[in-house]
Amino acid sequence: MNHDCRDMNKLIAMRLTIFLLTVWFCINPSLARTGEKEKMTLIFVGNSYIYVNDLPGILSGIIDSTRCDTISLPEVNMMVVTRASYTLEQHWKNNRNQIEDSLKKAAVESDSVIMIIQEQSQGALTPASRARMKEYATLFASLGRKYYAGIILYQTWARRVTFDRYGQPRRTISQYMYQEVIEGDTTVLDESITSASKGICRTYRQLANELDAGVAPCGEAFAEAIRQGMFVHQMDEVYGNHPNPIGSYLAASVMFGTIFGISPQSISENAYRYVWPSLARRLHSIAEEAVEGKLEP
Repeated sequence: MNHDCRDMNKLIAMRLTIFLLTVWFCINPSLARTGEKEKMTLIFVGNSYIYVNDLPGILSGIIDSTRCDTISLPEVNMMVVTRASYTLEQHWKNNRNQIEDSLKKAAVESDSVIMIIQEQSQGALTPASRARMKEYATLFASLGRKYYAGIILYQTWARRVTFDRYGQPRRTISQYMYQEVIEGDTTVLDESITSASKGICRTYRQLANELDAGVAPCGEAFAEAIRQGMFVHQMDEVYGNHPNPIGSYLAASVMFGTIFGISPQSISENAYRYVWPSLARRLHSIAEEAVEGKLEP
């Protein structure tokens, strides 16, 4: 009888302990997640500058290959809302509900949420298009902050081919590259291309300041890569606006540094199979300079 009573008392004590712990964790839910990896969701809103070469996938690979004992990174989920050639205005009018649903879902499932928004490639070039870009970027920033999301602007770059006022194509960056590499010409960029690049980059920087948002300075990194003789645009396109795999990897490296505040030079040189390790190291160096604001387009 005494043995049975002792066993019964132990069982009651154990159940009481479980009950008290359950109540305690309900009151303090963060304690129940002790040891769990932080969860982050990145929501991309833009167009082909995101889905060409799968920029979110490249960034995910960079995160996975760089995470180690000395570099702690969260578990990252990617959500992507893209349409070919879409402006922020078109996204707001046609995809706002989808984007808001993504924000709601991410806010529930993640410890932190960042929305990365990208205007159409020519949206930062003229006064009228810049005004629309500002209007709809402001609306998206307000929507994101409604769900406590951080906002990052994906800074784009100038196209490889520009046109004069009569609609005739000017010489391309690739032609200048040929002159520099083969003929020793020190002039790399057509003045019109340089001006366009500066205008785009400065527009994104200024808008980020006005919105109190972050900016991933991919356009500035592109300009520096081109100055160093790298090909970062697709060369088989008429306009040469999309990035090639090297360009997308550079953009992803810039985003990595912008999002996590970690030097892109910490990225594994084997993070992306389409970029040789020696080239990856050069791209990481450019990305770091861009993130630190040391580059001029």
